[in-house]
Amino acid sequence: MSSDSRDDNVPLQNLVNTSKKKKIKGRVLEASKHLRNHTYKTGVPCNCSNLRCFDVINSSERQALIRNFNKMKDRNEQNAYLCGLISMKDICRRRPRKDKGRELHKAKTENKLHKLKAEAFYKAKRSAKKKFRKQDDWKVITMDYRKNLPVPNITTSDVYYKR
Repeated sequence: MSSDSRDDNVPLQNLVNTSKKKKIKGRVLEASKHLRNHTYKTGVPCNCSNLRCFDVINSSERQALIRNFNKMKDRNEQNAYLCGLISMKDICRRRPRKDKGRELHKAKTENKLHKLKAEAFYKAKRSAKKKFRKQDDWKVITMDYRKNLPVPNITTSDVYYKR
């Protein structure tokens, strides 16, 4: 166990000693990248109840994993290793988005109410028109209360927007 810990510290010690040479040569960035890529440590336990990471994997296995990970050549190799460990799973259950569902339901209800009111208005308008044609003493006036203008009896496609 102690020989493993000495072996782990030797490359880092050599790297620290050679970093002065790299500073002179202008390769400080390479040295800092190398140090950053090869100095990962295990953190504090996550205490997750789902996977129980620190309970399933004992400390010697964790140290071996970190040691092997730190021995990898560069960051790209480390990323490739980590990408190989990732697996895709289908979503088992989705939760509904409450805000959007409520807004959508409210908009649909308002649209339905608007159409029902419009249909009732046009039924009343048609019945008044029929009564007006049958009797001479009737007068019919229709108003657009939003704009307070008389509503023409012509199709609204051109007339409504040109007035």
